[in-house]
Amino acid sequence: MAAIRENIEANDSMDPARLARQIERDIIKPAVADIHQRMATAKARAAKKSWLSIGVGVVAMTVGHFANIPLLLPAGIAASLR
Repeated sequence: MAAIRENIEANDSMDPARLARQIERDIIKPAVADIHQRMATAKARAAKKSWLSIGVGVVAMTVGHFANIPLLLPAGIAASLR
């Protein structure tokens, strides 16, 4: 906001439409691009974490299945430790 205010004050004699385009080009578009990049990075991290969690769950279920450990056994152990 301060950068926009400074830009307006420094170019107060400029045509308002031209000044608006300049502010959009120099301040607003780069800020929106930065937000977009951050969102894309966060989305990729969340997807990676989701797939990792699913993979760990599948491995745990597979090991439990082949070792004849019922799915509810860990919950029972956790309840008995209280």
